[in-house]
Amino acid sequence: MMYLVRDRYDRVLCCFLFGSAARAIKPRDQVIGWNRKERLANLQKITNNTRFLILPWVKVRHLASHVLSLIVRRIREDWRLKYGHSPSK
Repeated sequence: MMYLVRDRYDRVLCCFLFGSAARAIKPRDQVIGWNRKERLANLQKITNNTRFLILPWVKVRHLASHVLSLIVRRIREDWRLKYGHSPSK
């Protein structure tokens, strides 16, 4: 899932990419408390932010947190429309 953020002049300010969660990341699985069976059953419920780029010329205070908050509000539905299932809250 890709999100490009543009300004009012249609210039790209930043890019965010989200993908499927990595199959096995021991520290993540330990924090969540998953065993192998739970991980296999629930892995599709999480996403991985694979790219987070704010272009070097962009100087907008709080842009990253603002855009991330907007993405959090819509990624579940966007993901469901594209892949047929939604990540968990």
